[in-house]
Amino acid sequence: MERKKRMQENRLKFAHYTSAENGLRILREKRVLMRNTVCMNDYREFEHGLSYIIEFFRDDALRSNFVNSLNTCCAGVAEEAMNLFDNWLPHNRFNIYVSCFSEHKPEEDRFGRLSMWRAYRTGTVGVAIVLHNEPFWQRSTVLKAVNSPVAYVHADQFKAALVNVLHSVAQERTFLKSIPRAQLVGIVFNTLMYAAACAKHPGFAEELEWRLAYLPKMGESEVLEKSVDTINGIPQTVYRIPLKDRPDDGLVGIEIPSLLERIIIGPSNFPWPLYEAFVTVLKEAGVQNAEEKVITSDIPLRS
Repeated sequence: MERKKRMQENRLKFAHYTSAENGLRILREKRVLMRNTVCMNDYREFEHGLSYIIEFFRDDALRSNFVNSLNTCCAGVAEEAMNLFDNWLPHNRFNIYVSCFSEHKPEEDRFGRLSMWRAYRTGTVGVAIVLHNEPFWQRSTVLKAVNSPVAYVHADQFKAALVNVLHSVAQERTFLKSIPRAQLVGIVFNTLMYAAACAKHPGFAEELEWRLAYLPKMGESEVLEKSVDTINGIPQTVYRIPLKDRPDDGLVGIEIPSLLERIIIGPSNFPWPLYEAFVTVLKEAGVQNAEEKVITSDIPLRS
């Protein structure tokens, strides 16, 4: 909520950095890919956060604080949530699928972010698909996916964040007692699971990442489309998010014409052909004033 508030106050949007080839595929197919975290740039995606969870609960004082704080709201709820986390871990550990987005600052509208161009242009040209952020705040559950910022923290910072949650638990004990037991267990379980899934090494902090995370073992979505693709030579299971509004399910504003704010083409030796190609595809997708929606970054980065 704090990160969301900061984005709104600073008029930040989201940007999806990817290759030009994949950017065209997204616009033509009107679908966004979700990939398994074990196939991402940070090969320890989930394991990194999980190691913080394990370290937290190995500390007797922290574990006792966690159990006592939650059990004053509902007896035994802490142990039940911890057991649930342990029991689901073998199923979820290698089955977390994410789409990644970066906080996009107004000053990046013209050039994009240099570090992201360097990360997404190996052997190719990168593009940033800049998106309006309003649809990301909708409470629709039809996708069965959770939108969360990534926390770039050291182990001590991770512990401090969980302790801060426990302080909030103590302050809101009366409210928490009003929540049905099963629902409270689920909330605690999700807190731990997504803390592990959305914690990342501080060295990646400049990415300012948010991720849409999907755990199919916890509940399959009837909307997301499952397939097996070969990406960079590696066959893998992927899911696709259809960019189609579902007003009856409370999901609107995700179709290309309304979701898209602009396309930034990364540093390239071929800016004009890329510009022309993306303008053409945007027009095919029904985007008005497509010529004004495509920007070519003139950062002098050698291809």
